Parts: sequence; C-alpha cells; structure tokens
Amino acid sequence: MPGREEFFHEMGRVFTEAQKNDLPFIEVRSGDLHKKLGGYPGRNHQMPLCCDIMRQVMEKNDQIIMQPPKGRGANLIIRYYLPRKSLHFRESVIDISSVPESPVSVKPLPKNQNTIIELENPKPSDPPRVENNDPQNIPRILFEKRINGLALKSHDLKSLQEIVNLMEVNPESALIKIRSIAEKISRRICNKAGVSTENMRFSDLCPVISERKLLSAKGIVYLNNIRIAGNAAAHPDENASTSDFSKNDVLIYGQAIIEIIDEALKKDLM
Repeated sequence: MPGREEFFHEMGRVFTEAQKNDLPFIEVRSGDLHKKLGGYPGRNHQMPLCCDIMRQVMEKNDQIIMQPPKGRGANLIIRYYLPRKSLHFRESVIDISSVPESPVSVKPLPKNQNTIIELENPKPSDPPRVENNDPQNIPRILFEKRINGLALKSHDLKSLQEIVNLMEVNPESALIKIRSIAEKISRRICNKAGVSTENMRFSDLCPVISERKLLSAKGIVYLNNIRIAGNAAAHPDENASTSDFSKNDVLIYGQAIIEIIDEALKKDLM
C-alpha cells in the first residue's frame, strides 16, 4: 500500500517526465496516480492521502481543474505549471537526473493561455480568412483546415470533420467523438503491427502501443489523455465541482489527435 513517500516520489517522476519533454504544464488525476502505485481501487485505498499530497506539491500558479465531492476522490485533477521551482518535497528530495520515466499520464498543453494550440503558420502569401477580423478565430480556422486535409487522405478519416461542427454546439460531444476516433486509430495501429485487439478496451490498447513503441512518447501521452478526457466528457460526475469543457479544450485535444494521425501515417500504421 503506497504511503506519503511513494506519492511524493511518484509526483517527482511525473514532473521529471514532463520537464524532459519541455511541456509548459501538465494535469494529473488522483485516480490514475493512486492506481499506478497500487491499492486502488480497493477497500484499503489511500485516496485522501493521495489528494493531500497532490495539493501539497502545488505552487502559486497551479490550478485545481476538477474537485471531487468533499475534495478527496479519484477525480481530483490539478494543473501543474512547469518548470517546477523545486522538486524538494516535504517527505522527499527528488533527483531530477536519476528519476525513471513515470507511468502516470501527463497532458501536454499550450505554452501560454494566449496561444491555445500551436498549429502550422499560414504562408505569408496565402493568409487564412479571419472571420469578423477577430484574431481569436485563427486557431479554429487553421484546425479546420488541418482536419479537412486529413479527411481527404482517407475515407476512414472523414469522421474528423464532425468535430468542427460539434465543438460549436456541444464541446463534450466533440471530445467524445475525438476519443472514439482515437480508439479506432489505436486498434488499427495495433492490428497493423500484428497485434489482435479482440476483447481489448481502449485502456488496454494504450499500454500495448507504449510497450511496443509503436508511437513516440509524446504520441502515447496524447493518446492516454484523449482517452481520459473523452471518458470525463461521456461520464461526468454530477456531484463533482468542475469547469465545463470549452471549444478551447476541443482544439487542444483535436490538435493532439491530428499529431497522432500524422505520426501513424508517416510510420505506415494506418
């Protein structure tokens, strides 16, 4: 059963992995953290301790994205900004140079809140049309352009175009759609590599792709977090205090699925 020291060390591993990948910030879910260390789910779980540790390592600008009932539960999600000022925790001192890769999923996100996602810059000679001359529309326009381009490459990718319409009316449905597409792509990647996916869930596919290194470390992180976000959108906790999903969330996860598809196509895994 994990204790304070184990939770502190695991958080150190999470931060180390993210910093080595030059991520601007990450989000960690208490249920994932505890499950990887063992003891959860189970009658003797240490979820209150897990949540306490997650809060203890917060710094000034970190944000609680989702708050479970009574503040302690499997759906506590905290956004930690990087790099960390210190990895010297109350119960542990983490040596960033010697910590192994973390099994806990981390989510790469924008480098600042003014740039929601990093997309291809338009050519100077062919600038995108900006609706109502509003620069805030540029990320969505570029995202739609990338989606339409991929849809032309394969009939199986035409469902990507549904994301654009859904995110305007129901971001949750758009995230569920992204998750569905990611699961189908994961099955295709595994099948292409000679792995049978019969009776396997999405949560089973991600470790297989990781173990066989079918995608890059960043691609696997994206895949895991699309799965988590899609599940959260499909099965919201009515008792939890959480922010609604927005169009910006769809753009972030939509860009992630685009990068996964691009990588899979380059590796001839689709």
